[in-house]
Amino acid sequence: DDQSCLASFAQKSSLSFPIIVDKDTRWAQGFGVPLKMGKASRVSFLLAPDGKVSKVYPNVDPGTHAALVLEDVSSQSH
Repeated sequence: DDQSCLASFAQKSSLSFPIIVDKDTRWAQGFGVPLKMGKASRVSFLLAPDGKVSKVYPNVDPGTHAALVLEDVSSQSH
């Protein structure tokens, strides 16, 4: 999607972080996200405080994803 579409989604969803526009799939390819017909699959990454990827979530289900990530963040901070 383009920047205006993502900005609208972020505002509607009350997101407190930016969403990266990746029309040339450079970010997706860099993180090893599978592409299907030129589009990136829905994958999320949990970053540790040092900036390293601590967990990868392939095939994200938007209905349950937030709870899973919050559970993982909570378990990592102990």
